[in-house]
Amino acid sequence: MATVAHLNVCLAEAEARMNTENIMDECFDYEPVAGSGVGAWEGDTTDPAQARAEELEKKEQLEKLMALTEENLWLHREVLRYQQQWCEVLNLLQEVCRSIESLQHEIQHCFTEEAEAERNWLAARGIRNRAGHHDYTDYRPAGWI
Repeated sequence: MATVAHLNVCLAEAEARMNTENIMDECFDYEPVAGSGVGAWEGDTTDPAQARAEELEKKEQLEKLMALTEENLWLHREVLRYQQQWCEVLNLLQEVCRSIESLQHEIQHCFTEEAEAERNWLAARGIRNRAGHHDYTDYRPAGWI
């Protein structure tokens, strides 16, 4: 089971991997054309109008990639937030189970002491346990869950 601290580390790592500042450098080999004032992509022609059109197309692709990357990061954060909440729910359920076990133990102890007190009270008056009389010492705590 993942802990909250582990999930926070995962989120930090994901944010580092999804840094959008370096996407252009990592995804495209971009080199400005010397003296043209217009950037060009490797393998493009030297025609400035065509180079500009291709640059705009690549820019649109880059913007779309950045938008998708940001959305992916948001979704990743949501998944991590859900996992954190799930861990908290599981921890709460474990605490509830421990509380139930403790209550069962105490109820069994209560029944045992009550049966012992009843036997002592009857014995002090010279009364023996009659046949068919219910003895609470056979209490099974899991029977009511």
